Formats: sequence, C-alpha cells, structure tokens
Amino acid sequence: MSNKEVLFRTLDEIINGMLKYSFNLGRWGKHVWIELYMGYTDYNGWSFAVKPWKIRDFEHGKVCDSCFEDLYVSEYNHINNSYDIYTNNSIREIKRNKDEMKELIRNIEKWAIKVYNIILYSYLDPSEDYSKLSIYFRRNTSDYRLFEEIENRIIIGQPILNNDSSEEEPVYRYMALEGDKGSIYDNGINLSYPKNYKFNFIVYR
Repeated sequence: MSNKEVLFRTLDEIINGMLKYSFNLGRWGKHVWIELYMGYTDYNGWSFAVKPWKIRDFEHGKVCDSCFEDLYVSEYNHINNSYDIYTNNSIREIKRNKDEMKELIRNIEKWAIKVYNIILYSYLDPSEDYSKLSIYFRRNTSDYRLFEEIENRIIIGQPILNNDSSEEEPVYRYMALEGDKGSIYDNGINLSYPKNYKFNFIVYR
C-alpha cells in the first residue's frame, strides 16, 4: 500500500474517531479540537471544546476567551515509553465514559501522528520545525443527514499560503468536503462544504 493510500485511510479513521468523540461528549461535542505539540521523540496532547452555554457567542464571532473548556491533556515520554492522559472529570460525559474515551483519544492521537509523519516527509521539508498539528471537528446535528454526509465525504489536501508572522503558522491542511458528480470543476467533482459537520487537519510551522 502506498503512502498516499495509508494517509487517506488513516484520515478516514480520524474522521470516524472524531465523530465518535463528539457524540461521546454529548452537548460538549459540537465544537471540539485535539492538538498535538510534537517534540523530536516525545509529544504532548490537548483537547478543548466550546462550553455548551457559550456556543451562540462563539458561532456569532464574539471574542470570548471564556468560551472554551479543557477536556484532557496527554503526554508521551519515549525514555520510559510512558503515555498518560489526564481527563477533565468535572464534565459528566467524560467521567461517565472515561475508559472508553481514553482508548479513543489514544487511537486518534496515534492516527494523527501517522498522518503528520506522512505529510512531513511527503509534502514538507523535514528539516523545518513543524511543531504542532490541530484537528477540528464541528457537529451541527445528530440525525441521519450527518452520517450520510460523512459516508460520502471527499478529503482534500492543500498547502496553506499566507504571510502570517504569528508564532504558529499553518502550512498544510486536509479537510472534508462533499462532492456532486457531473461538474467540470475539479476533475468532474463539484466540491462544497458539508452542511452538517466540518473537519480540518492542519500542520503548523
């Protein structure tokens, strides 16, 4: 199997994992992020979500540092091959499913690192420092339309060109889109954003 096939198969696993993560979080899972900070051999993970009672403020673009709540932090240390996850047990949905959530988190992070390594050595300059990756998942509904859209997803990868001088510069992105056959656009596929969810996988310099 080629690197490209492995990459897209693993991205599929991440999307399905994020969907399950979002559903397990219940009302906390409408807007959720997982971020990994990559060291040479170790890494740290972090996840956060929009507080359910702050969703309206967030979706209306208000500047709102208080909109977010940490869900977990994780850390991997290669010296003793240890991996630890510390969850926010004040959130009932996490505490109730803690063992299942930890297993799911570990799998998503493992898949994310696999995709990161393929991107790094296939599309980027591995001599550069790409120290962060971010996964974002938004769920607009819980009904069958969401599952139909995810089942028919098309994953597109592209470099991100910007002149952003901020500390963390996004350089490569994969996103989930939906496609209608028959258009002359993009090799016969008319691409648009899904109505009921959003998925982004971004690598930062």
